[in-house]
Amino acid sequence: MTAKNNLDRIKCRVCFEPLHKGAVKCIHCGSFQNWQRFLNIGSGILSLLVALIAVLTVAVPIIKSSLTIKRPDVHFTLIRHEAKTMHIICSNLGNRSGILKEATLRMIINGRETDETKAAPIFLKWEEQDPIIKPNESKMFRFYYQFYGDRQEFKKCSSDITSCEYNIKFEIIEPNNKSRKTEKIFSCFNCAP
Repeated sequence: MTAKNNLDRIKCRVCFEPLHKGAVKCIHCGSFQNWQRFLNIGSGILSLLVALIAVLTVAVPIIKSSLTIKRPDVHFTLIRHEAKTMHIICSNLGNRSGILKEATLRMIINGRETDETKAAPIFLKWEEQDPIIKPNESKMFRFYYQFYGDRQEFKKCSSDITSCEYNIKFEIIEPNNKSRKTEKIFSCFNCAP
């Protein structure tokens, strides 16, 4: 009978004391012998994990903001077109302010650029005093152009024109003093379906 008891015994994986076959926990050192032995986390490791989670909660947003590119992302929408004024909304969806530096206009009629703007683009001016577009802000600009001090009318569509578009190139200055150009094509309201 003693020989059979010796065959039914195994050794503990931690303290190597003899155990009964199929024992889940060692009676000598208290360690688990099955899959639960991998979950035996001491209080020191547990406190380190809690501290790590607390530090990551603060650090992750800081690291994310430092890796995010900070620049303006300005979009333009033509709202209204009058004889001498274009009303365009400039919306900054970026995370930094942008400054509207310049806007140039080229006219495209029936798919081809007009001779006047092919020679030189029309430099547009705006009525607003503050050209800064802050993050998450939309601002209405009233664009016009002058020739010898007088406001000029934008080219009108006639009956032989099938399509008339305004190709406007906007130049935005970013906080790092780099400029970025955005080209936008607006359909003329007289031609738009």
